[in-house]
Amino acid sequence: MAVVPVYMKCPQCNGTGEQYSGSGTGQVGPFECTWPDCENGYIECGFMQMNVNAIITKLDDILSTVNTILEEVQG
Repeated sequence: MAVVPVYMKCPQCNGTGEQYSGSGTGQVGPFECTWPDCENGYIECGFMQMNVNAIITKLDDILSTVNTILEEVQG
């Protein structure tokens, strides 16, 4: 099992990593987002366990199916 971090878009900068001081004609910025734990617009919100072997097996099955279809199309 692999443990993979899960991220969500920052509620302040909406995934841009930048923010402005206001709106309209007095707007200043952009400057780096100041939301706690915001890194490049995303915040780590938890972890997910993944069975990497099961994913690789499923991807191999999909690749095999795609190759079969490709062989049929190419004649």
